[in-house]
Amino acid sequence: MGDMMSQKTILYVEHELALSCAVADRLTWDGYRVQMLDDPARSLRVASMLPPSLILLNMDLLGLESEEMINQLRRIPGLKCVPVIALTSAVLYGRAADYMTTGCDCCLFKPFTLQQLVSVVHQLIGLPDARSLGTTYRGSPWVEVPPPTARSQ
Repeated sequence: MGDMMSQKTILYVEHELALSCAVADRLTWDGYRVQMLDDPARSLRVASMLPPSLILLNMDLLGLESEEMINQLRRIPGLKCVPVIALTSAVLYGRAADYMTTGCDCCLFKPFTLQQLVSVVHQLIGLPDARSLGTTYRGSPWVEVPPPTARSQ
């Protein structure tokens, strides 16, 4: 798995315990280091101290403050280029466009499979080690991944 210094760290802000444990277990198994939090305010402080390679945000946890949370993350030095994946159960696909306009790199709709999530993580930050990536889910009706932007360069 590699040592802690060479691992890519994912900050995961989620309040659903079963989902967070399943996601963290899968990402850890794939070689990523996962920092889980269920408090949005604390996650801002932790993100500024880590900094993570990627941020997973449960937008349902954040409610109406989700876009402000993304704006605050983007204002933290060193996080402007860190990919953010919005996780939501909102059935309004227009919200995904709102999240990506605000600063998310991808929106993943619940319910999603662990393989869908891992595939998107791999696309955004690469593999943590030499393992090859199997199937990708670009174009899935449950995942919106925009083409790379200038921010990711």
